[in-house]
Amino acid sequence: MMHGGHGSDASDPGSPEDSDLERLLQALPCGALVTARDGRILKANARLAQHFGWPLDELIGQSIEVFVPVGSRGDHVRKREGFRQQREARSMGGRVVMGLRRDGTEQPFEIGLSPVTIDGENLVVATLIDVSDRMERKRLEKAQDVLRERARLLAEREAELEMLARNADGLAVVSRDRRVLWSNQAAAAVLSQGEDGEPVFPVNPLPGQRVEVQLYGRPGEPRWVECAMTATAWGGQEAVLASLRDISERRRLEHERYASRSAWILGKLAGTVAHDFNNVLMAMQGSLDMAAAAEDRGELIRHLEEIRTSAERAAAFTRRLLSLGGSAVPGARVLDAGRVLRELEPVLLKTASDQVQVEVEIASDPLQVRLEPGELEQIALTLVTNALDAVTDGGRVWLKAELRQADHLPDCCHQPAPVGDFVLIEVGDDGVGISPEVLEHIFEPFFSTKEGPGSPGLGLTSTRAVVHRVGGHVCVHTSPGEGAVFRILLPVVEGVPQQDRLSTGTLGRLINGESRRVLVVDDEAVIRQVVARHLRLLGFVVRTAADGRDALEVVREWGGDIDLLLTDVVMPHVDGVELARALRQQQPDLRILFISGYSSDTLRRHEVDPDEVDLINKPFGLSTLTEAISKVFPLRRVHRREPA
Repeated sequence: MMHGGHGSDASDPGSPEDSDLERLLQALPCGALVTARDGRILKANARLAQHFGWPLDELIGQSIEVFVPVGSRGDHVRKREGFRQQREARSMGGRVVMGLRRDGTEQPFEIGLSPVTIDGENLVVATLIDVSDRMERKRLEKAQDVLRERARLLAEREAELEMLARNADGLAVVSRDRRVLWSNQAAAAVLSQGEDGEPVFPVNPLPGQRVEVQLYGRPGEPRWVECAMTATAWGGQEAVLASLRDISERRRLEHERYASRSAWILGKLAGTVAHDFNNVLMAMQGSLDMAAAAEDRGELIRHLEEIRTSAERAAAFTRRLLSLGGSAVPGARVLDAGRVLRELEPVLLKTASDQVQVEVEIASDPLQVRLEPGELEQIALTLVTNALDAVTDGGRVWLKAELRQADHLPDCCHQPAPVGDFVLIEVGDDGVGISPEVLEHIFEPFFSTKEGPGSPGLGLTSTRAVVHRVGGHVCVHTSPGEGAVFRILLPVVEGVPQQDRLSTGTLGRLINGESRRVLVVDDEAVIRQVVARHLRLLGFVVRTAADGRDALEVVREWGGDIDLLLTDVVMPHVDGVELARALRQQQPDLRILFISGYSSDTLRRHEVDPDEVDLINKPFGLSTLTEAISKVFPLRRVHRREPA
């Protein structure tokens, strides 16, 4: 009889039961062993020894933990002790554990435990079945399942890509450095090609952005495309999925609606222009009649001054029309906005009633901007007048002007994001505020909440046009019942602020153009005559021409060099810019002064920067002409030839 756990010789055949157990172990088709409840190996069969690479006789007497991986032995001892202490030990099977072979390799086994009692001693019979092949089959089956799932997902992805490729919208995957990684046919049709023949993405790929851009793809005409971009991954790198929707037809319809709207605005504007110019012409005609009937020189001069004032009103209105069209005004100059607004302060205070508090706060810093004289005053008067209309007795209106940097601007002034230094002009009130319905339209031409013929609704439209023309920005912060604040940003410019009038001393120095030859070119005979007569009074030798072609002939007949070309820009046959270039080829040091009743955009169309040439805009006074000539060259007495 075997007595495991009491020093009995486990190899002794012992009792018949012991011999039967030995034969049973050896007959099992799997590895098997018998242990005492304390874990010592009492018997084992040859298959077990072979599985684990041990000689059979060396296993007897060792702890069962010899088959357990080192890192799991402590846990195994605790579980074995718990199994031993169970009052009614029950069989366990079907568990897969890792077994440790003698050479240190690990191998999966399915283990079964059966408690037995032999001669009153509690033993455990354990069977171990090598499941390496089974586990490998399961691993392969799982891998096959994963591959099948990936193949299914890939097929779905290919189907999606095929669907996207046939999508009417253009789709493109773009790298962060604007390389097109993939595109469908619709996208390839609109994207232009680079020098290497690869498609080129037209904008900086920014996830979450939606932009409209004109693309010059192939084939056909340029197309307007709405580009919506979202973040994605492609080939292991960050990318952007861009949806390119052709909106050319929508833009065409919008253009037609805009043209229709523009025609309506033009009709309204024509009526306003006709009304204002009729008033100006009526004033001029009346003043002329009064001047003709004047009995003394003082009365005559007074009527002539009234005519000048009417002409200046007409000129100011023309400049306003140019601003409404978004054109650069030729007379724009560097102004100190602080000085202009401080000089305007008495007018603003007189505009308000005694029951309304008007506050003006102008920074002492230089606030230099580039504007047409009178534009800043018009903007300030428009905004302050609107603010005064919005408040009741006891209300408050304020005007502030100061220097601000782009990173220290009010919240409403950050779209679009500005760069640089700005003059911030703020006009606010604590009045009724502006409703959302009205706010949506306040900058539209002819929109006005005021009634009567004196409210054409061009004040805010003109304000925004002027501000945008110089690269500025205008915004409004308001809510009903809480007042409104208009904020205007004007870019700071360099230069010396210019005065509006010449001093008497300056005029005195200019009355000497002796022996200098000037060619005056303009297709308006009256302008040629007035300018030529004034220049002759200053001592210049003057010839005139009706257009550029005529001017070239005059220069040829005149002979020799000329000192100054004074020419209109827009003329038939040969315009002023072409004439200037032709004469500069003959005389590189020729001084040129352009005059024009159009915007500076006319010069830009000839690739001429208005800031790089001398230019005065029509209509102009003779003092303005004299000042402009003094800037072209300093006048001094020169005896170089006899007047021709």
